[in-house]
Amino acid sequence: MANEIIKSNFSLPRWDAKKISGVFMACVLVAGLGFLFYAYILPFLLKVVWGTVQLAIGAVVAFVLLMVLTNKKFWRGLGYFCEAIAQWTLGFAIEMNPWNILYSQVEHSEKDRAELYKQGEKLKAQDSKLSSQLADNDKIMRQSEAEIKICKQRLAQSPDNLDVQLALETSTTNFNNAKDLLMG
Repeated sequence: MANEIIKSNFSLPRWDAKKISGVFMACVLVAGLGFLFYAYILPFLLKVVWGTVQLAIGAVVAFVLLMVLTNKKFWRGLGYFCEAIAQWTLGFAIEMNPWNILYSQVEHSEKDRAELYKQGEKLKAQDSKLSSQLADNDKIMRQSEAEIKICKQRLAQSPDNLDVQLALETSTTNFNNAKDLLMG
């Protein structure tokens, strides 16, 4: 029983604070980049558009920006970067490292297993104690049954013998007490 795997009621939360805070940080970063684009790059592009050479430069810059913004690797890297920033800033208040969470779960399960092992040993000792009590009561019941038979035979021969009547009553009481303990 002590070797079986113990199921824990603990489960990880379904929402992931690291991803949520990473998305939030990504939105903040994109908003900042948008503001920088609006404040600095857009006016520059408007000035450049008025000339043909300047228009070609603006097209190249826009093409590079478009390629960067549509690249999956860029967004994946940006997501990792934002999650790292979120973990670093929020890591002081919230435990977001999944390895540490799993390590805590394992430690808790080991403590529970040790406690269950102790309880199992106590139950084995209690089982042994009850088994020996049942064996003793069974033995007393059989002896009392044999004594009752002997006393009934003696009473059939001499019905006025008080010692045999007292022995019969004592044996009957012992038999009933042992039977009650076995049945009850």
